[in-house]
Amino acid sequence: NTAYESDVTLNANGAASGAGLVDISGGSGVKTITDLVAETVSLTLTDSQGTGLAVTHSASVTFNAGGASKFLLSGPDSSTAGTAISITVRATDSGGNTVVTFTSDVTLAANGSATGAGLVDIISGVGSLSINDTTAETVALSLTDSQGTGLAVTHTKSITFNAGSATKFMVYNPASSTVNTAVSVTVKAVDANNNKVTSYTSDVTLAASGSATGAGLVDIVAGEGTKSINDLVAQNVSLSLTDTQGTGLAVTHTSSVTFNPGTAVVFLISSPTSSTAGTAVSVTVKAVDAYVNTVTSYGNDVTLAASGSATGAGLVDIVSGVGSRSINDTVAQTTNLTLTDSQGTGLAVTHTGSITFSAGAASKHNVSGPSSATVFICTVFTNATTDAYGNSSAVGSTTGVTLNSSGNGTFFLDSWCRTSTASVTVNSGQTSATLFYRQNNVTTASMTA
Repeated sequence: NTAYESDVTLNANGAASGAGLVDISGGSGVKTITDLVAETVSLTLTDSQGTGLAVTHSASVTFNAGGASKFLLSGPDSSTAGTAISITVRATDSGGNTVVTFTSDVTLAANGSATGAGLVDIISGVGSLSINDTTAETVALSLTDSQGTGLAVTHTKSITFNAGSATKFMVYNPASSTVNTAVSVTVKAVDANNNKVTSYTSDVTLAASGSATGAGLVDIVAGEGTKSINDLVAQNVSLSLTDTQGTGLAVTHTSSVTFNPGTAVVFLISSPTSSTAGTAVSVTVKAVDAYVNTVTSYGNDVTLAASGSATGAGLVDIVSGVGSRSINDTVAQTTNLTLTDSQGTGLAVTHTGSITFSAGAASKHNVSGPSSATVFICTVFTNATTDAYGNSSAVGSTTGVTLNSSGNGTFFLDSWCRTSTASVTVNSGQTSATLFYRQNNVTTASMTA
């Protein structure tokens, strides 16, 4: 009806634009409908002007995707470490509509320690890959036009993998330190994949072996806590955990920290304190730090001196902080040991030591007494027992000794020379026995036992 001039309202659903009041002139009017979304748009009428004309008629228009121009990424923004998520890649037109006719592939890249990235198989404009990461971190996703499609690949996305629930405590620490230099040992509450659980706050006890100090209850804040561990002894300290607070978390993880010697400051003498005359002993000299730890990196020599008749002293060859000399003495005596910085090392040499050389087992009998005596006068002599080197030595058991004389005199047991004898007895634990001798004529006589 070209004479009709009353207007009507056109409605369009979805994301379409351009609908509204239609200006009817000469019985007809036009509205331009557009849509950036590939979809079917329903068109309906509303008698907004009260014309009384029926408005039940409807129609639809399908907006199809344009030509593919870019790839777009989509998927969840977060997950739990160790739980994979599906990342979708779509070939779209300039309005972001999936181009279902597109089938060329594209490569998805994921940074950090994430796994699962690679070539995405595009079917009907869409493909996907399963991305996982056992590390709690944010993973950046990007695309590469590895197949030469010509489509834009500038779109990126990120996924945050969060730590899971705390399952165990772990010990983290520096590998080594120097004696009397404390190290900070960290304990963390972690999930099954060793990610720190920042929401965890229950404490745990740290133990340290040997002479190390500073261990104890660790105050866990935001999933971690520290203790300062120190040791004056150069050694490897084992670190372990105990669930003293009943958290239920595993405490099987262990670690260790090595405390190394400090700088050498002094030489020390180390040796047995005693030996037997004629039996050499090894005397050790060490270059040590302020806490008496052997400095294994030290290699400068020092001179060892030994008093008395001891032998074997001299320049000590220090290798890896240690050297030795073999000291011996055939005289039963205490040998004093001292040091001299003959090589100008600058280390202190004030430390001393000593070895007591004791007599060996009694093995000789020696008769001693005056070198001259009067005929027919009873004269006292002594039978002394000594070791192989002439040091006075007690017999281990009562021992009878046969007496001999080159003259025509007689041995007696008493000072009146009444009870003659051919032997003398040295009692157990004694070093000598007394005997008497009377010469019956003027002569030179020798005595043996």
